[in-house]
Amino acid sequence: DFLEKGAKYTATIYADAPGADGLGDVKEQDSMQTYSISTKKVSAKTKLKMHLARSGGFAIRIQKVEGK
Repeated sequence: DFLEKGAKYTATIYADAPGADGLGDVKEQDSMQTYSISTKKVSAKTKLKMHLARSGGFAIRIQKVEGK
């Protein structure tokens, strides 16, 4: 519980792309370095499901959305 309850955030997610294997077992030659960047609106209650390639990983940058 590290996000403020009731606050809204934008998560920028850097992750292994679907089909990325990490070990070169996927048919496309560039699959070892395939990744995706996406954004999602999140809160303290949000749960994210991530695709992880073997020897892969992900990073998430979370920024609070300031109210207007």
